[in-house]
Amino acid sequence: MKNAEEFNKGTLKDFSQVGIKAIDNHTLELTLVGPMPYLLGMMKHYSWFPVPRHVIEKFGSVTDRANRWTKAGNLVATAPSH
Repeated sequence: MKNAEEFNKGTLKDFSQVGIKAIDNHTLELTLVGPMPYLLGMMKHYSWFPVPRHVIEKFGSVTDRANRWTKAGNLVATAPSH
């Protein structure tokens, strides 16, 4: 995905430059840096499952790399935890 690696590494600070955008409640637009024929198969992975926005925003901005919503005790998942 365009600029995702740079944002993850911290070399890019502006999340709006990352190639992902919610067009509406049912449409997600991804901008890729090259061909990715396995994209649809990869999107079945649980890391792509939706999370309520308010869960993330409880711990900071959704575009903040330091947001602590995934830390132990903060994480809310769409499936039972072990």
